[in-house]
Amino acid sequence: MRTWWEAAGCAKALVVDLPPTAGATEAAQVYRPLHAVMERARRDGLIRENPATILGAGSVATLERTPASVAELRIAAGAMPARYRAAMWVAALTSVRSGELFALRRRDWDAKRRTLSIERAVELEAAADSFGQVKASASLRTVVVPKLAAAALVEHLEKFTANAPGSLIFTTSTGGIIYPGRIGRHWTRARGGRSRRPPVARPTPHRAEHRSRCRCWHQGAAGSGGALHDDSRRPLPPQRPGQRPAGGGGDG
Repeated sequence: MRTWWEAAGCAKALVVDLPPTAGATEAAQVYRPLHAVMERARRDGLIRENPATILGAGSVATLERTPASVAELRIAAGAMPARYRAAMWVAALTSVRSGELFALRRRDWDAKRRTLSIERAVELEAAADSFGQVKASASLRTVVVPKLAAAALVEHLEKFTANAPGSLIFTTSTGGIIYPGRIGRHWTRARGGRSRRPPVARPTPHRAEHRSRCRCWHQGAAGSGGALHDDSRRPLPPQRPGQRPAGGGGDG
């Protein structure tokens, strides 16, 4: 059992160009149901002992990550392909998850209030052009977009998004769905992982989201003329559908 677990990725295998934690999350996710099934079999008398008893095998230790600043996000955005820059800004400065981000349609954007309506997400295992429910019912919400991200989004809509209300805001160069995993190589280069550019934030867009919002909020409000939210000095919380966004968001 231990040999199998280590081969699945728990051990720090010497693999070129992969982070030390590569495979650790997948191994832990597989180990948890395996442990549960074996434990149930033991209680039911089908086996004498549970072979899946490796302490801590079902969990993954998270690394401390440095949040990105406004200046670092600008560097990263400049290193991203033009059609993905707005997605990076929205992912870093809002509560929108990557699967939700790439399922957004033109009609989900309210330019007057600077809000996005989160109603669905990309189905990672589904067929092409298929979208499913968001992560939880509480994830159905309206998200206020800070001015930095909103400006990038407006420019993106003009250059890369079709005019139909149901058109996807973010697509590949051929008009296809952007699956979160496929944009990873661009993000790696943008944050300095495999280029000569100065390294910026190390986490993935999803992991960078909360801390970047917090750090950029303070830097933007205090040092950029309120570039993130000029309505107040605290972040605006996500809103439920039908609820008026906090702070009004009516300045466009």
